[in-house]
Amino acid sequence: MKKRTFLAAMLVAGCGSEDSATSEERSERLQQQAKLCAELAIHDCRQHSECRVISGAAIEDARQCLGAREELGCVAADTDCDEAHTAARDPAGRPWWLNDSCMPAGFTALSGANVTSYSLCDEEPCAAKDAAGCALDSRCMPIAGSLVDEPRQCIGESKPLACVERQACDAALLVADDTEGRTWWFASGCLPPGFRNADGGDPAVNYPPCSAQPDTCQAKSVDACKLDARCVVISANRVERERRCIGAAVDVGCDIAEARWCGDAHTIAADASGQPYWFGTTCIATNLTYLSPTTGSPQAEWASYPRCDALPSR
Repeated sequence: MKKRTFLAAMLVAGCGSEDSATSEERSERLQQQAKLCAELAIHDCRQHSECRVISGAAIEDARQCLGAREELGCVAADTDCDEAHTAARDPAGRPWWLNDSCMPAGFTALSGANVTSYSLCDEEPCAAKDAAGCALDSRCMPIAGSLVDEPRQCIGESKPLACVERQACDAALLVADDTEGRTWWFASGCLPPGFRNADGGDPAVNYPPCSAQPDTCQAKSVDACKLDARCVVISANRVERERRCIGAAVDVGCDIAEARWCGDAHTIAADASGQPYWFGTTCIATNLTYLSPTTGSPQAEWASYPRCDALPSR
């Protein structure tokens, strides 16, 4: 019984020695295979089933893009490699973005490289894409803006203005001037190239769309009225109640430019603050309120005031 036990122990010990020898032989064989593959040219590497080609793309930091994929070296096919892409420098110092963690002979790891946002150098840059192409490219994002109608204090329809590399944008509303001095409204903090922030960094006014405002002449401001050929600016003379005279003419409203019949009678009308104005005809601005010049009323007296410029200077 003891002999059998001793024999079994010898067999186990013998097997262990054989496994150890096999492991050492395998390790030596792998080292020889790795050396052989590393010394092979790319063409010869493909001919050996125990070798595989390592490829990568050149990192173009100045252009922030990756070059076309190239075959760089050869390693043993059973080399243990992580699947994660790896940045490395070749013997000449040129940086490369490799397919996995295995590097060709002579390459060294490059730490701190962040090229995940780089596109291929031969791809069309985002800035060259039209609105449709920009929307279809995951690398790019369109920037749209609405032209500000400052007299009406509203914004026009949103229009695509630029296509840029995808980036994070602040949520703040912005207004910015283009190269021609026109002011645009943006729904985020990203601006097209060449645009200059028009409000010093302060949040922009959340303008309503111009389409929501009536486009009649009567609804327009004086400044907007001057820009619309359909309309005509209405002027009136300010009643200077303290000086008891009729002042110079000022623009007070807007109306349609079509021929209108207006009586010759002088008319008094007041704005929302109660300031009276003297009109030389019966046509008044629709944003003013007509004041009937009944006998003894203030407006009857105002209508009889002389012109301020006709009064003797004090």
